[in-house]
Amino acid sequence: MTSRTEGYDRPLLTIKLASKLGEEWEVINAGVPGNNTFDAIERIQTDVLSHNPDLVTVLFGANDAAHHKRVQLLDYKRNLTDIDKSWPPFRRTRL
Repeated sequence: MTSRTEGYDRPLLTIKLASKLGEEWEVINAGVPGNNTFDAIERIQTDVLSHNPDLVTVLFGANDAAHHKRVQLLDYKRNLTDIDKSWPPFRRTRL
């Protein structure tokens, strides 16, 4: 998810998603400021998959396109594909 807090104690997107899903869902935001898709691949197992999630949202792009990081488009696409393939196929759904 996103790591921006917009002045709240946790990211606004996390707050809104938790509100929509209800108390029976635990929302864990694994976003890290400044991370791009290369960083995500390095930490997806420990920061995301180790929680055995029922639902995962993947939001990347801004840091990959940032002037100081400049991830090449083919690398970005490959990284997103690798992230998508990280969880078992029977649990994978694209929206």
